Amino acid sequence: MSSKQTIDKDKAPDGVTTKEPEAKGCDKFKKFAYNKETGEVFGRSGNSWLKIFIFYVIFYIALAAFFFFFLFVSFCFMPVDKPKYNGEDNMFFRSNPGMSILPTPEFKQHNLIFFNVEPSATSKWTGQLKHLDKKTIASSSSNQIDCGGLNVTTNQTTVCKFNVTGLLGNCTSDNHFGYTSKSPCVVIKLNRIYGWTPQTPGKKKTIAAIAKNVTDEAIQENPALAPELDGAVMIHCKTEEDKDKGMIESIKYYPMPGIPKYYFPFLIQKGYVTPYVMVQFQNITAPDGKGVAIECRAYADNIAQTGDNKLEPIKFTLQNKNKSS
Repeated sequence: MSSKQTIDKDKAPDGVTTKEPEAKGCDKFKKFAYNKETGEVFGRSGNSWLKIFIFYVIFYIALAAFFFFFLFVSFCFMPVDKPKYNGEDNMFFRSNPGMSILPTPEFKQHNLIFFNVEPSATSKWTGQLKHLDKKTIASSSSNQIDCGGLNVTTNQTTVCKFNVTGLLGNCTSDNHFGYTSKSPCVVIKLNRIYGWTPQTPGKKKTIAAIAKNVTDEAIQENPALAPELDGAVMIHCKTEEDKDKGMIESIKYYPMPGIPKYYFPFLIQKGYVTPYVMVQFQNITAPDGKGVAIECRAYADNIAQTGDNKLEPIKFTLQNKNKSS
């Protein structure tokens, strides 16, 4: 070259394209969110976003229509006033009711219920019983009738009123339900099963013998209970170990050691209150810090005590807390 050519470093030679410096960090994200050159938003054009929006609108409308169609079909075949499957048709509950206890024991592995505690510490045990007591007293409905001594049963339109006012012995809130002494009280009740009615113990010899002993003891103490206990579901509690029998002076059942048959069946009636039995374990002599294991069972001919569908007993331990400790 005869003369020197100077090349401007800021300008590329003809025919050469320069690459725009790549954006970094926040600038890169801003460009991805909205690219001014292409008009894309988050990497898609407006037309692309419109197609996606229309697709999902149609998809979710179809999904909702599918859901409500099957919901409608289900309700067409599902009774509104009772379970579709009950009794032997119910694969989960069959015809065997479950049992429950109040207050709820502590520590699932030991099922402990403490007694002989300070009055200020009883709320843990008495709170649930007080709530149940208030709920029972407050229950009132125009279709409730007094069935005691009458040859009537609960039906679709009427229910037998469950009234235990003044019938629970020393198991009252004023007495802390026995938890400040050595005579604690617990509630045993059957879970509701639609249409279930107990069968009078008699056909099965073992069940009949146990139920008869419990019934005879109750009637001997109070002959007026005889008609009430005829055909009732009998509740019986005892120590798990025979060697512990001497630790409990006596076991009392209020208002009686059974649930009369006129409270059955449960048909989802208005005003229905689940009946229960209050059980008091009187004068427990377990040493301080020690307990006595208890099991409670319900007896009727159609409550299985053996086999895969048997009714498991309620098991718990009454433990002497010892106030002074």
